[in-house]
Amino acid sequence: MSQVDRFNPDANNWEAVSTDDVQLPAWLEYSSHSGRDTFGNRVVISPSIDGTTKATADTQTQELERNHMIVSPAGEALMQSQRGLLSAIDSALQAFDNSFQSASSMEALQEYAFLKQKAQEVVAVTNPKTHQEFGTLRMLSKTGDLGGGQSRVYELQLKNGENFVVKTKTAVSNEDITIPYSQLMEMFQDAESDPEVQRVFQEQGFRFPSILLASPQMLIQEKIDGPHPERLQLDGSVTEGGSRIRKVEEVLKSFLDRNKQNPLWKDIQPDFRVFFDQSKLRFDNFMLGKDLGKRDYRNFGENFREVILIDPFIKSNDENRGIDSVSKTLMNLFEDEY
Repeated sequence: MSQVDRFNPDANNWEAVSTDDVQLPAWLEYSSHSGRDTFGNRVVISPSIDGTTKATADTQTQELERNHMIVSPAGEALMQSQRGLLSAIDSALQAFDNSFQSASSMEALQEYAFLKQKAQEVVAVTNPKTHQEFGTLRMLSKTGDLGGGQSRVYELQLKNGENFVVKTKTAVSNEDITIPYSQLMEMFQDAESDPEVQRVFQEQGFRFPSILLASPQMLIQEKIDGPHPERLQLDGSVTEGGSRIRKVEEVLKSFLDRNKQNPLWKDIQPDFRVFFDQSKLRFDNFMLGKDLGKRDYRNFGENFREVILIDPFIKSNDENRGIDSVSKTLMNLFEDEY
């Protein structure tokens, strides 16, 4: 099966269904009739042109998987109000990519200093075809290239005052633990639809971030302005019977155990604690949101705040499904409809 790197989005000869030899990932439940998944998200699929389609080879089985992008209703509304935004974001990301390529040949200390300097830069988000400027993009200082993580993280500031986070996979993402962003989006919505998870999350003031759109290699999600929490804010008791973080851990572990045969949750584990010391919480995987108006059950400390689980899961034995050109192709396909 051959692969195409690009396609003409004006050709209008793509199929919104899977071909027999190149299917969507097994975890993505999608209706070709409605073009949406089980949560009402729009699913954009790589086109079939002249008998070929954009696909990525599974790193273990070498089987091809059809590429895709998942767009929430809020993401669709954003794209409709900001036509051409995705192409503008891609153009701004390319400016940063050129810097990363330059840094790759530097010594470690030089590279760190160089990337730290780049984190102070702001790039205009401008559509290369229409020259319309939507806002700015800047690399956040706590990015994968500076801290050893698996994502490059950017802040998108639109002219209309809306702020979002853009994430892209780094070239050195660990294939054993990384999760495709599109799968992560489905995981969040699947877990939040579980009645028991819903109950505990609402009771303890936890939630997942809202993702507007995601492909395997990039996502756009809400911008959370709160800081990372301290231990008391996670380990305190909103209700009688134990710490809030332990109750959330327990309900998610129970949920994962019940869904371990589901392809969406295959090999997924919670990532709340430091790997080599499970008594320590990974505070960088949480961020604080709004004031809940609730005090510690034991009546000390300040009011609890909402906790957003920004990076709560880890995957072992992962298949590295995506490449940068995939996101770009699907962006063009989705934007052409507006």
